[in-house]
Amino acid sequence: MNGWQTVRLVKALRAAGLPVSSQDWVEAALCLNRFPDIPKRVMLRSMLIHRPQDVSIFDLVWETFGAVPPPKRQTSDSLAVLENSPYGSGGQSSGHGSGSISKVPSLAGLASFTYAPSSTGPGEEVLEFDQILKQALTHLDYYVWINSVDLAYQRGEITEDVYLFLHQQGLALQRDVRQHLLAKQVEIENSWLPLKRQYWRHKPLQALAAEEKTLVQTAIRQLGKKLAVRPGLRWHAKGRGSLDFAQTVKKSCQQDGFIFHLLHRRALPRLPELVVLCDVSNSVAPYSEFFLYLVGRLHARFHRIRLFFFIDSIWDVSGQVWDKDMNELKEEIESWGRLGTSGFSDYGQVFKIFAHEVLSEISSRPTVLILGDGKNNFREPQTEYFAQMQEHVRHIFWLNPLNIAEWSERDNSLPHYLPYCTKVYRCRTLDDLQEIARKIF
Repeated sequence: MNGWQTVRLVKALRAAGLPVSSQDWVEAALCLNRFPDIPKRVMLRSMLIHRPQDVSIFDLVWETFGAVPPPKRQTSDSLAVLENSPYGSGGQSSGHGSGSISKVPSLAGLASFTYAPSSTGPGEEVLEFDQILKQALTHLDYYVWINSVDLAYQRGEITEDVYLFLHQQGLALQRDVRQHLLAKQVEIENSWLPLKRQYWRHKPLQALAAEEKTLVQTAIRQLGKKLAVRPGLRWHAKGRGSLDFAQTVKKSCQQDGFIFHLLHRRALPRLPELVVLCDVSNSVAPYSEFFLYLVGRLHARFHRIRLFFFIDSIWDVSGQVWDKDMNELKEEIESWGRLGTSGFSDYGQVFKIFAHEVLSEISSRPTVLILGDGKNNFREPQTEYFAQMQEHVRHIFWLNPLNIAEWSERDNSLPHYLPYCTKVYRCRTLDDLQEIARKIF
């Protein structure tokens, strides 16, 4: 790897969202010259990556960057029977749609695959890329082949060792196809931005893989611990403390502008009440589990937390325990989501029920958080009830998992509620969620 390749690699890592400093770069270059026997990939990863959760994105950038050819797949001597098996690893794909495939599909089959990404809105590129990945695997007859492997194992035609080995081969093929498509996307866009969109910190929460969900869960847990011990403050009149300029001027105006005494104030801890309204319909449920996981770790910061689920009706779930594992939360949310009478969100009806049945039960001036996409399925927004909520509470913060451009679509009622909200945030990625937590909590 020469100096120019190193510059391009560092630029790609930075574009992907990794914090590579100039000092890291200089030290890595010195180590490359001083220890030429150490593999460059190992050296650069140890020098440029400081957090274990960022190793995966480094590997993604390295392989897409093409600094070295991908390693050849290793075969096992104990599985030499594959060479004579109709399901063996020969690296050849055949018979598009013609039935059983004799060999593991090969990456070479992508030569006839047309990569044509469409013009999608911001934030949708990751979801579209996953669709293109599936199309490419279908083009290689991967799904036909893997189904034939499963069927052969069920019939007892191959042993368990062979079955597991072939599945590992299939996973390796998926990784190779993903890398190939990413490299193509980087080339077409002439930018490293596609790599950043694959980074778990910037991905839409609904597009996360299982291992990425674990990383996000850990990050949210750490964020919750920090927020739980950070005191909320309110100002209180005191004989000593910082000068309360506004109150001093106000008092002097009552005395014809003469200042007889200075007024001071001091910050005191407070434990406000938090009311959470969470849409659990199918379109929002993938985001709800992450948001609830954070809320479940904030009990120490609030005097009381009231939690409500809604679709076209509303359910008080404050008594439920939401400090659970993410997988358990997902199942819990889905079970409540099936209780909707129509299955489609009706924000107007929900706010009407809340104003009539809940508003009188909560204390004055709480903070209200609403997680929802605002899609009202062309039903009446009934903003008068939302206005009643705004008059009774201290703040209304709306967290929307959709991109900002989608907030004003025809079936979205969010524009009707905007005048009554303290602030509306996009809540689509981990970065969004962390930024919202820092500002609101």
